[in-house]
Amino acid sequence: MTRPIAFVAALLLGLVSLTPMAQAQSYTFTTLNYPSVPGNTYACDINNSGQVVGYYGANQGFIYSGGSFSTISDPSSPGVFMEALGINNNSQITGGVDPQSFVYSGGSFSYFMNPGGQTWAWGINDSGQVTGFYWGNAYPRGFVYSNGSFTPIDDPSATAGTIARGINNSGQVTGWYIDNTEHGFVYSDGTFSNFDEPLAVYGTYATGINNSGQIVGFYVNATWDIHNFIYSGGTFTALPDDPSGLGTTEVLGINDSGQIVGFYSDGAGNHGFEASPVPEPSTLLLSVSALVGWGLAAYRKRFKKA
Repeated sequence: MTRPIAFVAALLLGLVSLTPMAQAQSYTFTTLNYPSVPGNTYACDINNSGQVVGYYGANQGFIYSGGSFSTISDPSSPGVFMEALGINNNSQITGGVDPQSFVYSGGSFSYFMNPGGQTWAWGINDSGQVTGFYWGNAYPRGFVYSNGSFTPIDDPSATAGTIARGINNSGQVTGWYIDNTEHGFVYSDGTFSNFDEPLAVYGTYATGINNSGQIVGFYVNATWDIHNFIYSGGTFTALPDDPSGLGTTEVLGINDSGQIVGFYSDGAGNHGFEASPVPEPSTLLLSVSALVGWGLAAYRKRFKKA
């Protein structure tokens, strides 16, 4: 065996030996604090470009893009606090400005309100469909808002309301419904599929969904601790807490790359965060194997020419 081929074989064997040691998905966390209010920032959604929206202070909306924060505010309504809660891949932003909701697109605001009452928009897909909830008959009721019309999203298992929180490009809606506690759901093609995290005792809350159908959220266990999850293909996977927090981390949004956003708490208040998945060893193995294969092919080609 020639030296280059022996080296390749040894490298691949070494990488294969590392693969079984791979652990559950890990993340790199980045804290997002609005500069003037470092202890009161909430990151609510993230798009595929890594733009993050949320709110800070007394419910003032922001967008975080390219390493900088910008306030979301309507010049025609100075002093009105606007919570930026959802963003799509066209950088359209939706959210709430009590008692109505808004879509911010191309530098302009448009407002809407369900006739049933106070309306909060939480998610927006690339077609501009918005999901959220309004207060009707003393209970929250979910909706999808599209082309000026509202479509109700009411889980048939609910006895005390439905809250819709996220929508993807397939029109799948996720959120939670309420009876004696809270339960997650995904609404797709007219059908509700309900789910509960196995360790949930005091509620399962689905907060976001991406275009692969991966759902993020959190649950409350028997000791009232909050833990986060990804729900995909009928399987729950635990998400880690932000290492800077003191026990409370809530995940609120996910993009198609698996980046997540939310907030954590510590002694100084609440802080937004963005967390990116760290490539797993198996992924690294495939990448290095491809690179090694390319190098070996190049070597053989060169050898033949010699």
